[in-house]
Amino acid sequence: MSVQRERQLGITAYVSDQSGFHASVKTIFRDFIVHEVDQTGRVLSLNSEREATAAARLQEADKVTPSTRPSLENLRQSLTSSFDPADIVRILEYVRQCWEDHSPPAPTCLTLSACADKTVRRARHAALRTLAPHFASTTDDAQHIQLYRTKEDGTALARTVPRRATAPDSATRSAKIRRALNTRERCTRQGGGYLRFLLCKQNLDTTEVILRLARALGIKPAAFSHAGTKDRRGITTQEMRVRNTTVARLQQAAERAFGSASVDSGTPQIRLGGFQYTTEPLRLGQLQGNYFRIVLRYVRPSEQAQIEKAIADLEMYGFINYFGLQRFGSGQTPTHDIGIALLQGNWRKALDLILTGSLVHTTDEKQSSRIKLLKPILETYQKERDAARALAQLDALPRIYQRGLHLERRLLQAECRYGTQDLQAIFHSLPRNLRTLYLHAVQSYVWNEMASERIRQFGSRQVHEGDLVVVSSSEDAQTDASLVDEVPSWNSSHNTAQDIAHGPTNDHHHHHHHEDEDEDEDALTIESADVGGTRRASPAVHEVNATDVALGRYTIFDVVIPVPGLNTGSISCPAAAQAYRRFVETHQIELIGERAPALCRQTAMRGTFRRLLIRPERLQHDFIRHQMPREPLTRTDLDECRDR
Repeated sequence: MSVQRERQLGITAYVSDQSGFHASVKTIFRDFIVHEVDQTGRVLSLNSEREATAAARLQEADKVTPSTRPSLENLRQSLTSSFDPADIVRILEYVRQCWEDHSPPAPTCLTLSACADKTVRRARHAALRTLAPHFASTTDDAQHIQLYRTKEDGTALARTVPRRATAPDSATRSAKIRRALNTRERCTRQGGGYLRFLLCKQNLDTTEVILRLARALGIKPAAFSHAGTKDRRGITTQEMRVRNTTVARLQQAAERAFGSASVDSGTPQIRLGGFQYTTEPLRLGQLQGNYFRIVLRYVRPSEQAQIEKAIADLEMYGFINYFGLQRFGSGQTPTHDIGIALLQGNWRKALDLILTGSLVHTTDEKQSSRIKLLKPILETYQKERDAARALAQLDALPRIYQRGLHLERRLLQAECRYGTQDLQAIFHSLPRNLRTLYLHAVQSYVWNEMASERIRQFGSRQVHEGDLVVVSSSEDAQTDASLVDEVPSWNSSHNTAQDIAHGPTNDHHHHHHHEDEDEDEDALTIESADVGGTRRASPAVHEVNATDVALGRYTIFDVVIPVPGLNTGSISCPAAAQAYRRFVETHQIELIGERAPALCRQTAMRGTFRRLLIRPERLQHDFIRHQMPREPLTRTDLDECRDR
């Protein structure tokens, strides 16, 4: 990771005076393992016996089993209030023929009397649901109700779905609605309309997994919910929830979307487990934190004492709770620079920065080849402003290089539609979560600058007069308040939330490369829980006064720094206030109060508080000597799934 890039993002202060040591981070995917910690403090893992047992029970219960058929007499009684006697006789006869072996067989569907009153038709359809999931009903163009047979999962039997003469897709649409209703009813019977599951993924970011699963299921990505995104470059396990989907459908979708791959390869892959139905979606920030297992390779044996001291300092003094590089993207331009241009009203500059954001140097051969083809197209467009021509050139690229260009296409298509003058309309053609991401990145950058200034002026050991501290209950204090963590993290160059992220590069950022590959390698493994989740509501805070300092009422781990936004009051910490004023004077932008640009209100940049320091819990470490440079040194949930 580049120290220069960190400085550009306001990451400039240190808690410890350690000079650092040499190591390689994330050499292979299993060197960075993350497990969510739920709100009860439980580390989520597919290997958990509790998760495996619960999932097995649910999978067995979720299997489609023959449903109890209502008796014809009970059916007659349920239909009496809605249907004419003649139709009731026909329905009972049709059902009896379908359930008994008859020759000739029952017709594919039964057409009942026409009914022009929509309210009456709705009541009749409701009465016929007594026959679900064995039968379903629809209305044809002549306002006749048609009854037809379905499978146990609610799908129509082959060639039995009635077709309308003037609208051939309507029956299929009705069948889909009926299937969705059956799925919803089955989920509700199992315990709720949301299927909770654990997702273990490798070489994928959370957004990409959701997009591919949603496509395979034929549903909108918004049906999925999670507590937060996880890194692409690693093996991560997190809780997810999806609305109105069964275990069998989800597993089939995962197989179609991702297939199977070798655990030891770097191939993008996922594993699912821990299934359970629940009544609520998962909210962003609804977790206690994350449990990390990290391997640092190529450490020098001569630096072991120095490493031990660094870990001891980490355990005692914690670390500055910076918004990291992931918040600001890996593109050519950091996302907060785009956000600043937007808040300044410089729409053309912002749009050009978004368009050229993916033109970043990479050692990946495929990505490099695509950039060479894309760069002259975008440069020509910026000179001539001919969006139609640029779109045609993108479409002419080899298919292999077109993947991931959805953002560029969306902006160029919007310019073709709105013209070169209505730049705000072009920007608002982007998905809302992407628009807010650029602006929240500005808040993150300003918070980093404020935190750095606070540490520089007052250090990282003591509480000082003017600091803000959390005074919430012990239960509330378990989580870190951060509005900005409630928007998606930025894992790729500038892909929208609707895009499939680019593949990983082969870059490995070593602090210092090993000197002799033939010698035994040394590695350091670190395990730690970071209890720093997010809250949806800002906590109660108190401004530290001289009496508080004298009596030692608070520690440095109680201190919070405002994430500046519309609802932020005055910044009481002198150092943080100085950093904020410096940002305002440099960029001529206010983020607080009435003078903030309209975009701040449009994207709900309300502001909140974020802890200055985080102290990891359950921190452990070990030194391991191994033979091969890329030898696996940890077991993961993927290994456990393969071995079962």
